[in-house]
Amino acid sequence: MREIRCSKSDCGALNRVPGYSISKIAKCGKCGARLPELTAIRTLQTIYKFRRLTPFALLVVFWVVILGFAFWDPIVMGLGCSIQRRPAHGTYARYAGAGSDIALTVITQPGSDYFIKLDKEPNDIPIMSFFIHGGRPLYASVPTGRFVMKVASGQTWCGESFLFGSGTAMQETASLLFGEDEAHTVTLTATSAGNLPIHSISRSRF
Repeated sequence: MREIRCSKSDCGALNRVPGYSISKIAKCGKCGARLPELTAIRTLQTIYKFRRLTPFALLVVFWVVILGFAFWDPIVMGLGCSIQRRPAHGTYARYAGAGSDIALTVITQPGSDYFIKLDKEPNDIPIMSFFIHGGRPLYASVPTGRFVMKVASGQTWCGESFLFGSGTAMQETASLLFGEDEAHTVTLTATSAGNLPIHSISRSRF
């Protein structure tokens, strides 16, 4: 047994009630008001009361979590976006170890701009980045080696941190091998004879 005082100001009766129960709600013997309980007990009592709906609630929570993960990047990038003037077409930045050994051409389609990172494998070390005005070919000199090209596209530039805001599409190519005395062309549009695998990635992978 335990003693609980009624919380109603015009009652205040002291009640002796049995131990905690999730199937029974403790009420004041004098005024009939619900007696104060721990928040955890109240939560369990509510769940027990609507226990037949629990499978549906779990299903709703499951889909909320799934959709939350799916839309997390667009939400965060949209909230952080501060619209900026789009950079000039061409090389955006050169990082450590960026040489100028071979010719690279990148073909894009109009309608979106592109921010591209060239990461050296196997450790995804950023070597160079480019900003491309959609529809204009990019001509650049890049070092030799094995690389992965990470591509972000969109219409409104928000800076390197938030890319193109909530409308950003992010993708990563398969491994690219740039050998000496070679010239390479990468076409970032769907073609019937295309042979470059590319897949979507999250902001944390970009």
